[in-house]
Amino acid sequence: MEKRMKVCLVTGATGFIGQHMLAELAAAGRKVLALGKPEEVFCTAVLRDAGIRTAAAFPVSAAAFAKSDVQFCFGDVADEKFIESVFAAAEKGGMDIEFVLHFAACATIQKAQENGREAWRTNYDGTRNVLAAALRRWQRHDSSFRGFFYASTDKVYGEGSRSSYHESDELRPLSCPYDASKARADELVRSVARKSGFPAVVYRFCNVYGPGDYHKSRIVPGTLYRLLYTQTAPVLKKYRTPSGGAESFYRDMIYVRDLTRAVAMLLDRLERGGSLGRILGEAFNLGTSNSYAMGEVIGRLSEYAGRKIAPREEIVTAGEIKNQCMDYGKLNRELGYAPRYTLEKGLKETAAWYIDHKEEIDGHFV
Repeated sequence: MEKRMKVCLVTGATGFIGQHMLAELAAAGRKVLALGKPEEVFCTAVLRDAGIRTAAAFPVSAAAFAKSDVQFCFGDVADEKFIESVFAAAEKGGMDIEFVLHFAACATIQKAQENGREAWRTNYDGTRNVLAAALRRWQRHDSSFRGFFYASTDKVYGEGSRSSYHESDELRPLSCPYDASKARADELVRSVARKSGFPAVVYRFCNVYGPGDYHKSRIVPGTLYRLLYTQTAPVLKKYRTPSGGAESFYRDMIYVRDLTRAVAMLLDRLERGGSLGRILGEAFNLGTSNSYAMGEVIGRLSEYAGRKIAPREEIVTAGEIKNQCMDYGKLNRELGYAPRYTLEKGLKETAAWYIDHKEEIDGHFV
């Protein structure tokens, strides 16, 4: 009988987090089918710096992995036929998809605000399509399929009722398209897992930063873009207090390599098998259990980038949560996870990467 190749399927692979996840998986010796959008600005430097070999072809085949660690397929997760074709091609091409890691989402909250329908289409319809395809694979080949991972967000909690979010908190997202659609998809994945026994796990991320992010609307790349490329003042967003003053937003900040390591730990645990009752069908917060003023983050980046430019304040009237902090105690108890990067270490490494790659990535920011 022909030996079939075990692979991971990763959606959102051309996104900021996705590219780092590919590097993490490939470095661990896993073969990866990477689904991404052809029009997305993709930072190839992250995979190149990690020495990851890539190929782009369709239909995919096990044979192509002889010369590559990652095979890219380009399409839209909200296109049900595209998702079905990828799963079918993998099976026909001699591969067993053992893990599905679903990262694909509307890239930024700002994009979601501009086009709410597209945000729902990507965040919810796309999740439903990938989940359905993975569920069918599990039902047909339950012994070779290990698990489905869904990348959720701290936005699903809304303003919350505590200083830190806990997984037992009720999901009360703001009515914004991004927040609401991610919460609905989060609930869908967990509902399917509870009803069918499907091996799915949800991680809820806080703000993620690190090398290779081109989105200017995000605090870290946006600040570095202004400091290094345009020499203009970074934007410090604030909200109005009842007294008429202005306060900084607070965010939990996780370095992208801590995030990918936490996902890799989950895959290793699912692969070992055994008692998984407290993991499957569950949601886990992924953060640092700390909350940082955005003014502090901008100040640190200014120092590490060697550009002391005072920020320009901007008042935000809607669509932003004042304070976000993720308690990761549950993930620590079940998988032994704890972040390795302090904010200082992570921001220093990030700033150094943007400085080192300045000429190469100039003009790629969106």
